[in-house]
Order: sequence, then structure tokens, then C-alpha cells
Amino acid sequence: MALWNCVCLFELRIEMSDGVLTSLPPQLARLENLTTLIVSSNALTELPDAIASLKKLRNLEAAGNQLSAIPDGVAQCELLQVVDLSNNSIRSLAPLDRKSTRLNSSHQLH
Repeated sequence: MALWNCVCLFELRIEMSDGVLTSLPPQLARLENLTTLIVSSNALTELPDAIASLKKLRNLEAAGNQLSAIPDGVAQCELLQVVDLSNNSIRSLAPLDRKSTRLNSSHQLH
């Protein structure tokens, strides 16, 4: 897919409520200038380890999916300020606990 070759992309929003998006490819790591990733209201069961490569990421929104865990790579996104993982089945916020207290997170544990 040509989208993954858009290295100058700053914001990516994919919201497909019909449940067809179940995963994000590892090519996500190529979007090195990405500051905002919004993948809410999909059927994602996990976020890829490629998230760790998004060093400029400031906003991560993945609410309303089927996530059960937060990848450790999220802790490597040093500029991350906003995280919305509400309406998932996440039981532990361990990777976010390692982030700065400035992190403004919205989450709901089940």
C-alpha cells in the first residue's frame, strides 16, 4: 500500500466502524514524522510493536477496539502526551506507568 511510503505524513486517522480493520501493518514504522495516530472504533486486537519507531508521536487514540494490552513500545514514544484507550479490555497500564507524569491519558480498565 502506497500510504506506508508517505514519510511526510503527520496525522493518520483510520476509523472503520464496520470492524474490517483488525490489525495495523509493521510498515507503520515507516511513518517516522507521524505526530497523531487515531485508530479508534475499529476491531484492533493489538497495536503493533512498530509504535516504538514513531519517535515524534504525541497523540495516540485507539478507543473502542478489542485491545487487551498496551505494547511496551509505547513507553519509547518520548513525546507522547495524549493517549485514549477507552472502551477496550486493557487490564494493565504498565507501559504507560513508565511515561512521564505529564502524560494525559484517558483509559478504562475492565
